[in-house]
Amino acid sequence: MNEESFYKHNSLFSRRDFLRLSQGACAGMGMGALTNTLMHQKLLAAVSSTGDLNASDDYKALVCIFMFGGNDGMNCFLPTTNFENYTRDRNQVALQREGLHDSARMPGFAFHQELPFFRDAFDAGNLAVVGNVGTLVEPVRNRDAFLNPRSGVVVPPQLFSHNDQQTQWQTSLPGSDSPSGWGGRIGDAARNFNENASVSVSVNVGRANVFTVGDRETRLDLGGGQVTLSQSGPSGIAQAAADIRNLQNPHLFRQEFANITSRSLESQVLLNTIINNTPSGEQVGARFQERPSELIFQQLRSVSQMINARNDLGLKRQIFFVNHNNFDTHGDQLAGHSERLEILNRAVELFCEEIDGLGLADNVTTFTTTEFGRTYSSNANGTDHGWGNNHFVIGGAVDGGRIHNELPDFEINGQQDAGFGRWIPSASTDEYAATLARWFGISESDMSTVVPNIGRFGTNFQDGYLGFLGNS
Repeated sequence: MNEESFYKHNSLFSRRDFLRLSQGACAGMGMGALTNTLMHQKLLAAVSSTGDLNASDDYKALVCIFMFGGNDGMNCFLPTTNFENYTRDRNQVALQREGLHDSARMPGFAFHQELPFFRDAFDAGNLAVVGNVGTLVEPVRNRDAFLNPRSGVVVPPQLFSHNDQQTQWQTSLPGSDSPSGWGGRIGDAARNFNENASVSVSVNVGRANVFTVGDRETRLDLGGGQVTLSQSGPSGIAQAAADIRNLQNPHLFRQEFANITSRSLESQVLLNTIINNTPSGEQVGARFQERPSELIFQQLRSVSQMINARNDLGLKRQIFFVNHNNFDTHGDQLAGHSERLEILNRAVELFCEEIDGLGLADNVTTFTTTEFGRTYSSNANGTDHGWGNNHFVIGGAVDGGRIHNELPDFEINGQQDAGFGRWIPSASTDEYAATLARWFGISESDMSTVVPNIGRFGTNFQDGYLGFLGNS
């Protein structure tokens, strides 16, 4: 069978599937064909381990939810004092006061009407708001420094570009063509925790990203889908993997893509075998079938299943990338944003229930990211690309019920406004990443490798941390 006929007739793959699965560094386990006896022995050994599946000794997981398009974080969590100023400045994208979920723990602040679980988690002390975070090359003191070309202040290139800011948020290296992200570099630095691992510490269950790509670790890429076998079953996928690997192509890059795809399929079989043979494995994540067509529901279902199988996978540390799309609200923001937040709120609520059921609330930290905020000034019934933004961190280890790092002053044309209500970040993505990395167990000596620019925002290991994870 030649390459053309294989991709034309094999029901498992189209050319688009091949390219999607081959993007970036996929799951490179290098295991060879799964039909050999040695691999079956390895699978059996993995699923028959006798470790305590409820043991949480020194286990930690980070779950990144990236909201592609630029989430309006200032409408997700907002002060309710001087509400008339908020209504005036936000104009057609201002929320109605009566629909907001007021915080009992922090009077004078409220959550968006579609984020009731976030408010409840905040009041219970399990969710922290991290205010006004954004990409920075170095601290930007104020509007005057930003606007004055003689100030010498260096700002991130292509500041309001989706693609550039997505990359800069995920790498924490503005202006650099870094091939790795800070999630992947955290995984590199955490390799010593996973000496008996069957799969990578870094797992992408979302769309293409650089966040989970490491300099040493090869991430496991599930390509935006869930951990489930196709109708062909394990033997069919194993045969497909072997067929792809055996395709001979004179083009080296295309041949390598075929090898990566083959290894990714082999990893999928290994994962499904372990997950389906882990006690309660099939039941874990069942609640996400409430909305089987919502991508973020199925991604978090996969994350739950892999966390449940952590011991059989030999993992003490795991990092996951999940995506939620369509936050670029240039028009009809009130309706469109509300729809996306309702889905996010419910998906995160179910995920927290799942993690609580596994007894791992203190061991799993979920956090939001997005390429930038939105302008505080409205553009008719929408908003344009902004800069600094509010983010949320959720979990039992979180110092919740508090705002970490100050919110902007919300003064249009004030000293924190780069223009049109684009808030100059008072905390960098580097500090956000470093705080998460420190909780994960990354040492001071490794921190400059994980977040190379952290020294620009602090002079020692205690500086440059935002405190939303206890002493981190």
